Amino acid sequence: MSYPVFICDDDPEQIAQVIATLKRAEQILSDEEKIRFDLASQSNYQDAKAYLLSHPADGGIYFLDVELGQEVEADNGFDLAELIKKQDDRAQIIFLTSHADLSIITYRRRLGPVDYIVKGADPVAQR
Repeated sequence: MSYPVFICDDDPEQIAQVIATLKRAEQILSDEEKIRFDLASQSNYQDAKAYLLSHPADGGIYFLDVELGQEVEADNGFDLAELIKKQDDRAQIIFLTSHADLSIITYRRRLGPVDYIVKGADPVAQR
């Protein structure tokens, strides 16, 4: 079974880390049936928007950096999430952020993310 996965982060190391984690997950989850993630990524809002509009998915998994560049107010991961929600009703959105306090914005904008991953946090401490 194959699942579309899209990652947008302005930090190439963060994209590489998410991809590596997903590759490990493919192996762990593939027991009776092989699981494969069809991975795509972009590093800025404009390229991500163009990709998403030209490659619509159904039931995709989306890892979105909240801050894409210096501005939090415009062309950010929240804006991408709104675009995604309009074209993929079954989207599973996971926000990547170094500012956990920004989560309240998702409630105001009714984005309904599945989860948040706080960048730079110790994964053991988050359990």
